[in-house]
Amino acid sequence: MTGDDWLHPEVVDCSCGARLFRVDHSPMLDNDRLHCDRCPRFVEVSWYEARYRELVASVPDRHRESAAFLTGLEAALEPCPCGGRFQVFAPRRCFTCRQVVVVDAIDLSPYAAVCEEPDREPTAQEQADFDHFERCFRITARWRDVV
Repeated sequence: MTGDDWLHPEVVDCSCGARLFRVDHSPMLDNDRLHCDRCPRFVEVSWYEARYRELVASVPDRHRESAAFLTGLEAALEPCPCGGRFQVFAPRRCFTCRQVVVVDAIDLSPYAAVCEEPDREPTAQEQADFDHFERCFRITARWRDVV
């Protein structure tokens, strides 16, 4: 990787042998990403969703990184299909063995099989692996009835 990689991409090897890719969550994305505290699934919540905007308006400290806002955001989401809770600071888990891989990650994108070389396009298999990852682990955010 070059010195221009401001999202700090790196390959991480899980103890199960899976090669995983991590990258910082871009500050140019208009969403918050919350990970399940029990499994590798995650949700991305757009800042423009009506429920998100209602939540912002309901919290006295409206700063997106405030503890009150983050707690409210986590509480406003329905549980993960596995029964876990989507949390901002949940550790990232391997998509193969589901063990915790990174504990102190705040702005990490999910791990997935992707092209590790920036000067080439992904192979058909790499793209198929990533598409499988997206289908299996990206969950559409479901909001609770009461914010």
